[in-house]
Amino acid sequence: MQNHDGDVQEQEKDDDELDLPTYLLVEKFISFPVCLLSMIGAAMVMSAVFRSKQNRANMQQRIMGFMSISDFMLPFMRVTGYLWLPKDQGSGYIGNEITCDVQGFLNVLWFSSTVGYNGILALYYLLVIRYNFKPHRLQKIDKYLYLAPYANAIFWAILAVALNTVNPPEAYYATNICSVQRDIDYALENGFDDPKYLFNAR
Repeated sequence: MQNHDGDVQEQEKDDDELDLPTYLLVEKFISFPVCLLSMIGAAMVMSAVFRSKQNRANMQQRIMGFMSISDFMLPFMRVTGYLWLPKDQGSGYIGNEITCDVQGFLNVLWFSSTVGYNGILALYYLLVIRYNFKPHRLQKIDKYLYLAPYANAIFWAILAVALNTVNPPEAYYATNICSVQRDIDYALENGFDDPKYLFNAR
């Protein structure tokens, strides 16, 4: 019990050093509402695409619909950060190391998916506008356009957790989410070309 009290006091000391009250105000009153608006926008896009037979038949619309899934989940992960962060990292958190790794996996998954679908959308425009691809030609690669972003995202998400790179303790408060974080203090001491820093290892 005494050790736990000591940890709490040490955490409170770190909080003061990081000027967390100011940062938390920004988090709560700016970041969260923006995330909620982003979720609403993504949900509206998904509804417009997947509830319409005409839009579902359009490849560009389908790509936008699938991209909106990850666009919705990313801010959702941030808004629900208190559910995933280990409870010993501060008041209001109710998670543990396992939930933190799970959220880290999901964050990398959804972020990589968003990046991937943006790339697929750009590829679609290139094929249609520059190379004048017709729908029957696009049908040949249709399924790969949807699978590729998630296959790539799953690879990076597994790698992030396997390398134990999800959110070093000193970064919990800085992000309010469990995700891949680089240890800047370590890099300043050992060099930015150090393998531990380059691969985000704890």
